[in-house]
Amino acid sequence: MTSKRTPCAILARMVSDYDPFEPPCALDDLGAICRAMFPHRNTWSTWRIADEPDAVRCNDGWPTVTLTFERTDEPSDRVTQATVVLAGAGDRPPTPSPARLREFLQGFIDFTDLIEGHDRARFARLSPALWVPTKLLDRRKAKSAEDFTALFAKHHKLTAETDGAWLSCSALEAMVRPMMPCREGAFEISLVKENAVQEHEGSLSLTIWLIVYDKHETTDEWQIRNLKEQSVYAVPETARRDPERVRAYLEGTLDGFRAFAQQRAHTDELDCSMPCDLIDPGLLKLTRPQTREDFFRAYCRRRKLTVD
Repeated sequence: MTSKRTPCAILARMVSDYDPFEPPCALDDLGAICRAMFPHRNTWSTWRIADEPDAVRCNDGWPTVTLTFERTDEPSDRVTQATVVLAGAGDRPPTPSPARLREFLQGFIDFTDLIEGHDRARFARLSPALWVPTKLLDRRKAKSAEDFTALFAKHHKLTAETDGAWLSCSALEAMVRPMMPCREGAFEISLVKENAVQEHEGSLSLTIWLIVYDKHETTDEWQIRNLKEQSVYAVPETARRDPERVRAYLEGTLDGFRAFAQQRAHTDELDCSMPCDLIDPGLLKLTRPQTREDFFRAYCRRRKLTVD
C-alpha cells in the first residue's frame, strides 16, 4: 500500500537550492541514481526499490520513487513502503540536480548506518515525515554526503559516537534462557517456550510464568498448583545501550527472587503475586547499581528483605 506520506521516512519532497547552471534531475537520471544505491543493507535494516513496474515514475507531474524499508535485526514480517517525491511541478522549486540528489541520498544511507549503535527502535517507529524532513535539502551549505549525514544526525539528536552495543530481542532472549527456570522451594519463574521477548515502543518485555508447587500428600512429589503467565515490562529503551548492565540486573533480580521465596515462604505474598510483581525495571534507572550484587541488594531493599 503506497501513500505520498509514508514510512519510517519519506525521503521527502526533495526541494533544494540548486545551481541554476546545473540541469535538474530527469526521470531517467533518478532511476539510474537510485538503482546504483539500492538495495542498501546494514546490520539492522534493508532499503530497496519496490518490486513493481512503476517504482520510478512520474506521478501527476512529480517524479517519484517507491522504496521499501525492512528491519532485519528483529523477527518481523513488516515491510514499510515509502514514496520518495521530487519537487518538480506547479509552484514548487525545481528538482535538485543529479549530483546534489546523489549526495543527498548517500548522506541518508550513511545516516541509516550511523543508527546501528543507537536506539534503532526509536527511529524504526518514527512517523512517516520524520526520517528525512524536506527542509534538509534547502540548506545552502550542504553540498556533500557528509554534510547531509551531519544534518540528519543533528536533526535527530544523534551523536557520531557509537560503541555498536544494542540489546536486541533475540540477544535478550539468548541472555535470559540460561538463567531460567529459576526455582526456590515451591516457587518458580520461567520464560514461556516461544516468543518470550517482545519490543514495544523501544522497551523490551518478557513473557514469564510464575509457577506455584505443592507436595502431594502421599507421594511427596511436587505438583503444579497454580501457573500465571504475564508479559512483563523488563528493560527500558535507554538501558538497551548497555547489555552487560542488563545482564547484571537480571541476575541480581533472580537472586532477589530466591531470597524473596525463602524469606516469605510462610506468607501468601508470593502465592498472590503476579509475574510483574517480581521484575523491577526501575532498578535500571538507579545510577549506583552496576554489578549483580548491587542489583541484588537494591532488589532486597525495595522488598525489605534481609541481606546476609
